[in-house]
Amino acid sequence: MAGLSFLAANLGSLELMGWAASAYQYGILATRWYWIGAIPAMLFLGIVMIPFYYISKTHSVPGYLKLRYGEPARAFSAISFGFMTVLMSGINMYSMALVLKVVLGWDIHFSIWVSSITVAVYVGMGGLLSAIFNEVLQFVLIWLGALLISIIGLIEAGGCPSPHARSTPL
Repeated sequence: MAGLSFLAANLGSLELMGWAASAYQYGILATRWYWIGAIPAMLFLGIVMIPFYYISKTHSVPGYLKLRYGEPARAFSAISFGFMTVLMSGINMYSMALVLKVVLGWDIHFSIWVSSITVAVYVGMGGLLSAIFNEVLQFVLIWLGALLISIIGLIEAGGCPSPHARSTPL
């Protein structure tokens, strides 16, 4: 569940909209960023850092920073992460509000308030465990939605091109 929650945290409205726009603008080159940056970082974390955290009896980067460099390094990391989280939350809320505006016709500000209050109440009532279950559900729904969009897109475009078909000059 924690692994799916981690993956779902990296698959939000920003990623879906951003990846679609990047793929449209740059083609397959847009995926190079993920292959070069994110996958080696995740492998390094899983192969090198997680066993190291286990040996040092800490569970996170801030915990390791406190053990290795003291409380000021951990506090700086926490403040930096908090600032980044606030900025990313704003970007995610805006992109979700754009989707709600297009799909439901809602005002952007209304969409941001409704989604913010819904998330705050849900997490406040259920705690971290509810957030993890929600992210696992989000993971499944995002993949099903992306698959459905891909299938509908191929049908609307006339299907997959035949590998033997000639391309016609424009």
